[in-house]
Amino acid sequence: MSPTEEAVLGEALSLPVQSRAYLADMLWASLPEDQLDLPVDEGLRRAWAEDARRRMQEVETGKVPLLPGDEVMDRFRRRMQQ
Repeated sequence: MSPTEEAVLGEALSLPVQSRAYLADMLWASLPEDQLDLPVDEGLRRAWAEDARRRMQEVETGKVPLLPGDEVMDRFRRRMQQ
């Protein structure tokens, strides 16, 4: 690991849990899947797709209300400050 990578890792590890989780998610999402040599778990992929369908159905039927984007971002910012 380069000194820069070590410094970034050290800073990241000092963040609150929620911030680290968000950062990890953003980093993972930034990886080009076609350039990674990772095994694809088809069962997991199917489970994610089913969960996405279930969540969309909950939104469409009104079971889960949608929130305005500004409100979501305000909540997110408050959590990141904790």
